[in-house]
Formats: sequence, structure tokens, C-alpha cells
Amino acid sequence: MILTPVYRWLRRHLLQRLIPSSKKPLPLELRHVQIVGYFTLIAGVGESARLCASALLDYGFEVSCIDVTSWSGKRPEYAWPGNSTSRPVDSSPTPHAESARILHLNPPMLPPVIIRMGLRSYGLTFNIAYWAWELDTLPAEWIQAIRYVNAIFVPSTFTAKALMKYTTKPVVVVPHPVRPGPASKDIRSRLGLSANSFIVATIFSFGSSAERKNPQASVEAFRRAFSQVKEAYLVIKASHGVDHQTDLAQLVSYIGSTPNILLVDEIWSSEEISGLISDADVYISLHRSEGFGLTIAEALLRATPIVATNWSGNTDFCCPHSTSLIGYKLVAADTKDSVSAFHGGQWAEPDIDEAAHALQVIFEDNDRARKRAEHAKTYAENYFGGHTYRDGLRQLREVSSRLNVSR
Repeated sequence: MILTPVYRWLRRHLLQRLIPSSKKPLPLELRHVQIVGYFTLIAGVGESARLCASALLDYGFEVSCIDVTSWSGKRPEYAWPGNSTSRPVDSSPTPHAESARILHLNPPMLPPVIIRMGLRSYGLTFNIAYWAWELDTLPAEWIQAIRYVNAIFVPSTFTAKALMKYTTKPVVVVPHPVRPGPASKDIRSRLGLSANSFIVATIFSFGSSAERKNPQASVEAFRRAFSQVKEAYLVIKASHGVDHQTDLAQLVSYIGSTPNILLVDEIWSSEEISGLISDADVYISLHRSEGFGLTIAEALLRATPIVATNWSGNTDFCCPHSTSLIGYKLVAADTKDSVSAFHGGQWAEPDIDEAAHALQVIFEDNDRARKRAEHAKTYAENYFGGHTYRDGLRQLREVSSRLNVSR
């Protein structure tokens, strides 16, 4: 769906004013959670909603899911419900009496969805936004949206610190409950790579800002590390390039005719994505900033060695002693990217030479790298186990209870 300047203006300045701020406290006996999001979209925001639903079902909550993919003119790309649980998921848009709502929608997506769901329903429900912002300052549209949510869940302490500058409402860190699922076993053969090939993998969507994901840095680090190593390959698994032709063309031009760099711009299933992460000898993410870092988290939990920028969301769960966290310098994040155009704040410019050296170390002693990856996996598992949706809702109930007493 192409958003016109007029629609953007209406969304920011008119639709937001129509949305009431709910005065309802979080039920002390919370039984039911309604989740709103892009359940049939293959993107981080879609995976965020799906992981939330699976986790809450496992905790014993009644769950209803509202898929808004088609509401925004996007094409469904993922079969839902088709998650790891076989339990039925209620899709009723009407919230239950003892319920809360979690909206896995960033502020630009919220107004049209809330209005379509019904302003009265919105005003009578405890509404929790789940936001994954990637910079240390917020744009005006995000600041304005804080007014009409009761609380905010965020995937990282990095995002929490950014939001806390603008509100006294509860901001609770609830990392994505990443769960490695089935992985395809034929990825190497599909890519034409032998069992002996050394694979460096990186994964991103052009729809999540190519400038922020920074795949060119991974290309350059790979070139510096393996210019003389024919059996080493960089696999760049991208998606939605057809919708971002300029960014795609720039990356293709940057790669040039390098024979051992493969750019795959396709929609893959979660099993295929997991297969690539499992088959990789190292997963690299030289991002400029991450609100969380879903693919980094999955790679850690699959004990794949990591080379990643030592900045922003992924530092919560990346062990500083058993992952290769790359140094950086902070630069102004004044970007003209079509996805995340924003002026203000800062993000990281990773050290390419340091990343290249980290890749060489892993290549030269892969056994040691795998042992370090097992330690990194345990570290990540312990972190995720101590920060769950159940814990986040418990914190909100405690806050809500104190507010009720004070009244």
C-alpha cells in the first residue's frame, strides 16, 4: 500500500487525536489477552506477535489473535495459525471482561487499526503497546502515541531507555520469546554449496531499513577476511527487495561480481530461515542499531558462532565473553532511508577491520568457535528464561494494584 503525503498527515495529526486514552486498570485476575498484529506477515513485527501468542498460550492464558495484515493492504505471506502449538486460537475482536490487549504495532500503524477495531472497545480495554524502536530518541509520531496506551512492552533495555525519556507510564522489558523450531536440512544443496564450504550468513528485510541493517558492512568485512579463501561464502538472505528497488540495486552494485557472495532476495519459510542459520559456520550482523535482533537471538540459541555490533538491543543477550561483539563509533543517525527516515539521535558504525579479524579467527579454529557458541547459547537461554511475558504482566499487575490503592 502506497501512503500519500496527505494520508500521512491525517494519520499523524488527525487520527491520533481521535483515539481515547483508556482509564481501565489492568485486571488483577488477568485471564485473557487479546493480541493484535501482522500474524501473516514474514517480518520481525509479524514474528513478534506470533511469539507472543505462543508464549502466552504456554503460560495458560486464554488468547485471541487479530491479524491486521490485510487491513493495511499487505499480502499475507505466512500461514496462521500454524505455530508450534496445536491449541485453537480464538479470533474474536471483542475483549473479554478480565482481559488486556497487546498491540504489536508501531505508532504509525496504530491509528487506522484502532479506529477499525472500534474506539469504544479501545477505550474500555487496558492497552499495552509492544514497540521495538531502534534509536536513542523518538520521532514526534511515537511520542504522541504514548498518550493513548496504558503501558509499553519493549524487547530490550536499549529501547526502554529511549522511551523512558518521554513518559512516566510503565515501560517493561519483555524480550521476544525466541524458540528455535524445525530447520530445513537441504539449504546448502539448494544454494549449490558443498558440505565443506565455510558459510557466513546474514539475514534482513529491505522493509526493515537496509541502511540500518547495513549489509554492505558484512560484505566488506567478508571481503577483507576471505579474499584468498575460495571455499568461504557469504550468504545474504534478504526479502522484499521488489518493494525497495533503489536499496536492492545499491546492494547488488556493491557486491558486484564477487563470486563467493550470494544474494538471495526471496520469501522463505521459517523452516528455511532456520536451516540457513543452522548450516552457517558463523552468523554476522554488522547492524547500525537493533531494537532486539531476532536472527541474532535464533543463531545464539542454535549455537551458531556470532559476529555482531556491540551496540543496542542485542547486547542484552549476547555474552560478552563468548560472542564476537564488534566495536564501533557513534555517528549521527540522520538517514534518508525510505523506511526509517528520521533526523536526530545516533547509531553505531561498526569497525570493519575488527569484524574481518573475528571472521578469520572463527575460520581458523572452528572447533573453539563452536565451544564458545555453546557457552553463548547457555547465556542467552538464561537471559530469556528470566525475562518473560508472564513476568512482564506480573510487573504491570503490581503497578496497577498500587495505583488502585493510592486512589
